[in-house]
Order: sequence, then C-alpha cells, then structure tokens
Amino acid sequence: MYKQMDVFDFIEKPQEPEIVETKPLFERLFIKINDPMIQCANCLCEHCVNNVENLWNKVKPEEVKKSCFNCDECYHYDESLKHKSRQMENCEKFEISEYAAMKRRRKMRLI
Repeated sequence: MYKQMDVFDFIEKPQEPEIVETKPLFERLFIKINDPMIQCANCLCEHCVNNVENLWNKVKPEEVKKSCFNCDECYHYDESLKHKSRQMENCEKFEISEYAAMKRRRKMRLI
C-alpha cells in the first residue's frame, strides 16, 4: 500500500547545469584586438592548422589534416573587391596549431 521511505529521499539529486556557450570560439580561445593593423588578426584562420595560406604560423606538414582555402575568397586576405568578408569566429574544421598553442601556453600564469 504505502512505499517505505528511504534515507536518501530528502537529499536533492544533483542536476547537471546547462552549459550555454554564447561567445564564439575565437573569443573563447583568443583575445579580440580592437582596430587591428592586419584585419586577419581577429580570424580563426590565423591560428588554424588547416589554413594553407598561413605562412607565418609555422605549421608542421604532419599537423595538416584537411586543407582549407577560406582565405582565397576573403576580402581581408587580398583586399579584392569581388570577395566579401569571411572572417571566421566559429568553424567546425578549426584545429589550433602547435605553434599557436605554444604561444597561448606562454601567456598563461598560475595563480
């Protein structure tokens, strides 16, 4: 008839908090630069392993998994008027390069 109460019936069961990511991936990983001299500074492609146009990021050939040609059609890369702005803040193919990760690790401080 009646269910016997358990000792743990009065303890609230923990609920997993809902994680809502409102910031784009770029802002979660890097600091956004206000009024940059190079417009590509606030783009994920600048730090991505798969970016074939990224010569100054020192990507090792074995790191590249799938080549990305986003910069070829971006106005900020070659300032061609036939292209539009394709600055990436979120990208499913993004993988941080070892060089960019090393630079990020140098900026981290233990508290």
